[in-house]
Amino acid sequence: NREYYYKMLDKHYPLMKKRYMFEFGNNYEVYRPGKQQAFKMIIEAFCKENDIMYKPDDVFYYLNNIEPKKEQLSLFDL
Repeated sequence: NREYYYKMLDKHYPLMKKRYMFEFGNNYEVYRPGKQQAFKMIIEAFCKENDIMYKPDDVFYYLNNIEPKKEQLSLFDL
């Protein structure tokens, strides 16, 4: 996909490819300041809207306090 992207840069923004290659090299991911914080905000909002636990302490508290399930039935007990 990189070749296609470079081809489109050459076509639409002829001077941009050299700058892009200098700035990002062969990276598959473009670093953006604040990216982690933005993802965190998006994930938190989604989880809150859908009543999903997302904080590690809450998740582990829940997992450690689940009532034990009843014993699983055996396939071969008749």
